[in-house]
Amino acid sequence: MTEGRTQRGRPRLADRAPLTRTRIVTEALSMVDEEGVSGLTMRGLAARIGVEAMSLYAYVTSKDDLLNAVADRLVESLVLPDIPRPDWQGRVRAVVAVWAAMEEAHPAAFPLLYRPRRGTERELAITEELMDALTEAGFDGAGVALAYQTLVSFLDGALLQWPRSAWRAPSNWREISSSIDGIRYPRVAATAPYAAQLSWDDVFNTGLDLLMRGLENLRAAQQTLQAARD
Repeated sequence: MTEGRTQRGRPRLADRAPLTRTRIVTEALSMVDEEGVSGLTMRGLAARIGVEAMSLYAYVTSKDDLLNAVADRLVESLVLPDIPRPDWQGRVRAVVAVWAAMEEAHPAAFPLLYRPRRGTERELAITEELMDALTEAGFDGAGVALAYQTLVSFLDGALLQWPRSAWRAPSNWREISSSIDGIRYPRVAATAPYAAQLSWDDVFNTGLDLLMRGLENLRAAQQTLQAARD
């Protein structure tokens, strides 16, 4: 028998780290990262930690509670860089960058953020940062709401539906390029080879640039209208 372990291979109680909610959530996040959300079970998590499954319920009320806690952990890990307040576009881009980086670091766990759950203070702080940047830019109340929701729709759509880990566009376009009837679909046939060369970063960054330009145009139009009213 290995020293310091029971016959079943689990660490002895004296050798184990204390069981806490923080430890459970940390191990659950690691398990989701490795096996996906469907691979996370209370029994499997307990075995990973080295305790009986029922022990977990002293710290989490249910699997739903655990999944929500994992989502909360992801958000709490976000750190925004210190961008000067007048640089509203830099502040918006900084939020987008850290959110996208979180998806890339935890692609399997990232969708948990969109479960029905109560948001954390950290999530409110990030929302406040975006809305404050847009307000500082000169958007009025309705403009802030529209600009914010447009940003979120772009970001969430890209990271949930077309994340880097699921980017298959180049191979799809190569297949189209090699099989398409160029007589019937000349524009598609001509464009496909170029589309096959695009990376995820090319498309994501271009989309963000276009969106930011559109927001700048919207901001300028609102300010011109407000000046005319005054």
